[in-house]
Amino acid sequence: MNYPTNQYEVIVVNDGSTDQTGAILNRLQIRYGEKRLRVITIINNRGKAAGFNIAL
Repeated sequence: MNYPTNQYEVIVVNDGSTDQTGAILNRLQIRYGEKRLRVITIINNRGKAAGFNIAL
Protein backbone atom coordinates (compact mmCIF):
# COMPACT_ATOMS: atom_id res chain seq x y z
CA MET A 1 0.00 0.00 0.00
CA ASN A 2 1.43 3.34 -1.00
CA TYR A 3 -0.56 5.61 1.34
CA PRO A 4 0.77 7.94 4.07
CA THR A 5 0.81 6.02 7.34
CA ASN A 6 -0.40 9.02 9.33
CA GLN A 7 -3.65 9.19 7.34
CA TYR A 8 -5.36 5.86 7.91
CA GLU A 9 -6.63 3.67 10.71
CA VAL A 10 -7.31 -0.08 10.74
CA ILE A 11 -10.30 -1.24 12.79
CA VAL A 12 -10.41 -4.92 13.78
CA VAL A 13 -13.45 -6.55 15.41
CA ASN A 14 -12.60 -9.55 17.59
CA ASP A 15 -16.01 -11.20 17.89
CA GLY A 16 -15.76 -13.74 20.69
CA SER A 17 -12.74 -15.62 19.38
CA THR A 18 -11.55 -18.54 21.49
CA ASP A 19 -8.07 -18.86 20.01
CA GLN A 20 -5.06 -16.53 20.37
CA THR A 21 -6.58 -13.74 18.26
CA GLY A 22 -6.93 -11.36 21.21
CA ALA A 23 -3.32 -11.78 22.30
CA ILE A 24 -2.05 -11.36 18.74
CA LEU A 25 -4.10 -8.18 18.29
CA ASN A 26 -2.79 -6.79 21.58
CA ARG A 27 0.80 -7.31 20.44
CA LEU A 28 0.08 -5.69 17.08
CA GLN A 29 -1.61 -2.74 18.77
CA ILE A 30 1.48 -2.20 20.92
CA ARG A 31 3.70 -2.44 17.85
CA TYR A 32 1.69 -0.10 15.59
CA GLY A 33 -0.01 2.12 18.15
CA GLU A 34 -3.60 2.52 19.24
CA LYS A 35 -4.19 5.35 16.77
CA ARG A 36 -3.28 3.16 13.78
CA LEU A 37 -4.83 -0.12 14.93
CA ARG A 38 -8.09 0.04 16.82
CA VAL A 39 -9.25 -3.27 18.31
CA ILE A 40 -12.87 -3.77 19.30
CA THR A 41 -13.36 -6.89 21.41
CA ILE A 42 -16.79 -8.45 21.81
CA ILE A 43 -16.75 -11.05 24.59
CA ASN A 44 -19.66 -13.20 23.38
CA ASN A 45 -19.90 -13.95 19.67
CA ARG A 46 -22.77 -11.91 18.24
CA GLY A 47 -22.17 -12.47 14.53
CA LYS A 48 -20.62 -10.62 11.65
CA ALA A 49 -23.42 -8.08 11.17
CA ALA A 50 -23.40 -7.12 14.86
CA GLY A 51 -19.62 -6.73 14.75
CA PHE A 52 -19.88 -4.38 11.77
CA ASN A 53 -22.58 -2.34 13.48
CA ILE A 54 -20.56 -2.02 16.67
CA ALA A 55 -17.48 -0.97 14.70
CA LEU A 56 -19.43 1.71 12.87
